[in-house]
Amino acid sequence: MHDILKSGAADAAPAARLGEKPASTTTDGNGEHAHGRAKPDLSLVDGRRVMPSEVRFAIVRKMLEKAGWTLVRISGSHHYFQKPGSLPLSIPVHGNKVKPVYVKQIKKQIEEDETKA
Repeated sequence: MHDILKSGAADAAPAARLGEKPASTTTDGNGEHAHGRAKPDLSLVDGRRVMPSEVRFAIVRKMLEKAGWTLVRISGSHHYFQKPGSLPLSIPVHGNKVKPVYVKQIKKQIEEDETKA
């Protein structure tokens, strides 16, 4: 019985060292993994790489304040911003992160405000 366990362990690939990528995650130079799936789009946010679903609220807040919006109140996880001449924006924040769907809506609103001015 010990021989079976030993033979299975001997045939197994050696464990990857810290910082090394396993062979299955190597890319072909075009951003695709060897298994054919594209690697996730990692964006630089505040100088570090994060998944697209993670946008820090501090970044979103600075973006809105630069465009003339003001944080007027917080109710639970919803942060409400107002700007004269525009409807208020309600942004849900969980774990100090804002989902990309809301970031897109915010950018769209800022662009619309700029075209009005």
